[in-house]
Amino acid sequence: MSSDIAERETSITWSDADNGLAIVWTAQRPMVTRLAKIRGAERVEVHRTEAGVWTGETWHAPIGAVLPRNPGRRTYTEAQRSAMRERARKLRSPIEKSERSGHSSAGPGATREEFTTVP
Repeated sequence: MSSDIAERETSITWSDADNGLAIVWTAQRPMVTRLAKIRGAERVEVHRTEAGVWTGETWHAPIGAVLPRNPGRRTYTEAQRSAMRERARKLRSPIEKSERSGHSSAGPGATREEFTTVP
């Protein structure tokens, strides 16, 4: 007997008194796998029905490792924006693009002057 989709959920609770640890109850196998990979996470209890069917687990894990992240938008300096524009310009350049792809009628040791684009 497996849980209904609506019953497969994860609950994360914490307070200032929890010393940086969150209490995670989950009935989702992917979340259990994720928790098992987190350094500092510890399985506290495995929940089963009377028939022995797995219904969920309780874990203690570092708060920063289990909370959803919203990194926000990155801000770039003018020098970084300029460097990104230059890289993009080079990627759009047909001559440099054919050189990067390695497709030419000249051999592998050909100089720039020997390159011709192969259709």
